Amino acid sequence: GYCMISILETIKTYSEEDGLTEEALVTKLRTCRYHHLFLHTSLRHNSSGTSRWGEYGEGGLLWGECAGKHFEWFDGIPLTDLLCKVRELYGLDHEATFRNVTVSSEKKPHPLYLGTATQIGVLPTEGIPCLLKVLLPSNCLGLPLLYVRDLLLNPPAYEIALAIQESCKLMSQVTCSIPEFTSLSAAKLVRLLESKETNHIEFRRIRNVVDEILLLYRTSELYPILQMLLDPTEMATGLKIECETLVNECELVSQKIGEVIFLDGEIDQGTSAFSFIPTEFFDDMESSWRGRVKRIHAESAFAEVERAAEALYIAVMEDFVPIVSRVRALVSPLGGVKGEISYVTCVEIGAREQPPPSTIGASSVYIMLRPDKLLYVGQTDDLVGRVRAHRSKEDMQFLYVVVPGKSVASQLETLLINQLPLQGFRLVNKADGNHRNFGTS
Repeated sequence: GYCMISILETIKTYSEEDGLTEEALVTKLRTCRYHHLFLHTSLRHNSSGTSRWGEYGEGGLLWGECAGKHFEWFDGIPLTDLLCKVRELYGLDHEATFRNVTVSSEKKPHPLYLGTATQIGVLPTEGIPCLLKVLLPSNCLGLPLLYVRDLLLNPPAYEIALAIQESCKLMSQVTCSIPEFTSLSAAKLVRLLESKETNHIEFRRIRNVVDEILLLYRTSELYPILQMLLDPTEMATGLKIECETLVNECELVSQKIGEVIFLDGEIDQGTSAFSFIPTEFFDDMESSWRGRVKRIHAESAFAEVERAAEALYIAVMEDFVPIVSRVRALVSPLGGVKGEISYVTCVEIGAREQPPPSTIGASSVYIMLRPDKLLYVGQTDDLVGRVRAHRSKEDMQFLYVVVPGKSVASQLETLLINQLPLQGFRLVNKADGNHRNFGTS
């Protein structure tokens, strides 16, 4: 038979499966995900059976499976040489040790034949629906679906299969609430933790997992389920752990994460809020970083943001609100729109860029920056055409904002023409603001 060695560099484990038939080996190659494939040179010297390489010709299932893939030949002692190659490929220390998580093949049922796995869609095949998607609930996706598929393709020992069956029966009979059973990829988590790239979302998921384990342990009706799941977990991870040790470690992990990560239900990290300043502005500025770590770990940063928000509020009240009040006083008696502060997005158009299609037919106000550092303020319903016309002479840069209607565009244009010079900006079309009676001091 054939031998297949699988190595996971992230969690530093390996497993050996010996005595495989050619069909079983091809089935495993089609279902497992791997970055590198190595073939031992002994395959080249095998002149019997259906798998023939090199001077013995080409043919057979294994050859057909590997011919379309990228692989490398290697020689020597298989396990020793492969571990050396993995250490070299991933920059691991030469002394890095790998745990053997091989599961004995004794008292294990045979896996599905390649043809059977294809016919029921366990192996993705065009035109054949997957039986698992029909049998399992519609919300059973991702890791749970892969786990069930792996059980079919790589059946566990009978006692492990019995433990899985019994735990499922117990879950169907419980009368109390059960955990959501958050699914996480162990290899992905190890990689993120080792590279120190784990964000607050992943830490929350880790805490959800350990809290769910603690719930199973502390609920008398769920405790037998936890006991039943220990052996299947050992088979999947290669780690044997006692229940009490697992619970103690989960309590420690939950506590440590809870001391650092901001958790749902905590209320000390609301976004800034001031009158006259739209809440959308503070949401856009602060929602990307608030609610990640507890405030106690970044008190100075939070305090600095609050001081900046207060300074902005003071500036708005002293410099901008009087302008809005002036506009409201002048326009409202004439039946015009009421002056108010709105939060809009100002977009830059680079020197070799064009406005997006979303601006077609929309009213917009734009500011053009000329090479001589003078500004030109305008409004248009055809921003693409206006930008093209201005650039027919020189390459200009633009800022623009889309507004609701031509009337608002005209008012904002005049407001900018009258107010920008007061802030030290030099305008080309300053005289264009003289025909309006709002936006002036």
